[in-house]
Amino acid sequence: MKFDEKLNEYISLLNCTAKELSEASDIATASISRYSTGKRVPQKGSVEIKKLATGISAISMQNDHIPTLSYEEVFSELENTLSPVTDTQIVIDNFNSLVSTLNINLNRLAKAVNFDTSYLYRIKTGERHPADVNSFVRNVCDYVVNTYQSPDDIAAISKLMNVELSDSSDKVLLRDKLIDWFMINETPQKNIGNVDNFLGSLDSFDLDEYIRTIHFDQFKVPNVPFYIIHPKTYYGLEGMKEGELDFYKGTVLSKSMDPVLTYSDLPMEDMAADLEFGKKWMFAIALSIKKGLHLNVIHNLNRPTNELFLGLQSWIPLYMTGQITPYYFKNMQTPVFCQLTYVSGSCALDGQCIDGYHSNGKYTLYSSKADIAYYKERARNMLSKASPLMDIFYANELDKVKDFFEAHSSGKANYKNKLSVPPAYTLNRELLEKILKNNNSESILEEVWNDICWQASIINNLLAESKLEDEIAIMSREEFDNFSASLSINIDSQKGDLHYTYDTYLEHIKLTEQFEKEHSNYKLSKNDQAPFRNIQIRMREDSWVLITKRKSPSIYFAIYHPTLINAIWNFIPIIE
Repeated sequence: MKFDEKLNEYISLLNCTAKELSEASDIATASISRYSTGKRVPQKGSVEIKKLATGISAISMQNDHIPTLSYEEVFSELENTLSPVTDTQIVIDNFNSLVSTLNINLNRLAKAVNFDTSYLYRIKTGERHPADVNSFVRNVCDYVVNTYQSPDDIAAISKLMNVELSDSSDKVLLRDKLIDWFMINETPQKNIGNVDNFLGSLDSFDLDEYIRTIHFDQFKVPNVPFYIIHPKTYYGLEGMKEGELDFYKGTVLSKSMDPVLTYSDLPMEDMAADLEFGKKWMFAIALSIKKGLHLNVIHNLNRPTNELFLGLQSWIPLYMTGQITPYYFKNMQTPVFCQLTYVSGSCALDGQCIDGYHSNGKYTLYSSKADIAYYKERARNMLSKASPLMDIFYANELDKVKDFFEAHSSGKANYKNKLSVPPAYTLNRELLEKILKNNNSESILEEVWNDICWQASIINNLLAESKLEDEIAIMSREEFDNFSASLSINIDSQKGDLHYTYDTYLEHIKLTEQFEKEHSNYKLSKNDQAPFRNIQIRMREDSWVLITKRKSPSIYFAIYHPTLINAIWNFIPIIE
């Protein structure tokens, strides 16, 4: 018996719905639907099997008309329908973990090992298995040890394999260890802070809920008539933490409203391990924002990809306030001397340490007019050398969004979009009128149609010389009923969303399929996996990524950093 047949047998016996089983097992309704239709099958011994067994057993205990099903019995029955994970599957899982950890560019890897790029993509998605597993693993490992040699890369590889690599210069030893891990490790480590988590956080983030959770709306900036900032020198890691908090204290309590600049390329791990300091640091930032200060933050992106996304993930709530402008320095090399520079209108904190010797650092807080003037000028010089990490457009800046598309959608290139609903530029006026009528919004017909025509003109010009792929998750009726799908348009979000009915949703998909037939440079990729519901991702290869978040709040992130672009472009979501 197949897994879906056994699962449906239990569902029929329990006389329960997918939603009821979802709630009892703590698995998404959409996943239950895919399991029951055979579109997805969980791995043998996975957490999902355990959750399903728990849910089925719990429901049976609440039903007096059927025998109680024990967890052990259900788990065993479900497990027996599954085949064990094959060695090849282990290799594919580990290949995905390695690509994600090191942010490996599949185009460059394909050229280096003489593989077709599309072949590597199909291996990554599980559509193909390597024809010669041993040769595939050796080639990939040779490429990795010859390409990823920095201390950060070696540390990331070491963490992934859970092996101490004391001599990073010994490529033969590293390659042998990597091959061993590749072939036998059955539990690839999850990448904390990876692109999946970063995009997932954007998708689920609700600014109003966040404000309530941290009581930001109740914050009161202390009103101190006279606060004297005393110059001070700090030593070591604990001293640096004290110095940072003293800097923000002096900044918040002063009368100055000058913008603040912060830059640090010091290691993150030591500070991230101190949760109490993290809370105080976040509170200090929140008070600075509450006071109304603008923060220019120069991020250090010369870090492993996972650590990079983990750091950016913590800044998401702060970016959405509109009071932070993020920057980065291009072509930064692995430092020997690590530097910290914080500057405000009332004080400055300056410090340094040797890379790898964080605990031996020295930091000084300055407050004299001469010192502040010096560090303000230094801040201006730093900003003149920095590049914008991203542009952030808000709900009232739709003109800037349109300017972005018009400025960045010309010239031959490859484009790709990951969408939760069909693109508006494939819509016709007849279907739009039907959608507006269903939403009692006929009065904004011309405004919406003008935006759709504008989108269509951009796309038609783009398709004249470039290729575009739209990836859309096709929802079942059950999934659609659990998701408030609405038209993707650029109009004032305060006018409300224009929701589809399931019939208009399917009709729009058919129009998009017709659009594909009419445009040779356009490709429509359909799947049944929808990792995101509240964000749309539009990309130009090696150039930019635009992430659109329509709700809570409505905001647009235009990302320019090449490492981030490459990671998001090659991103394949983990869906359960």
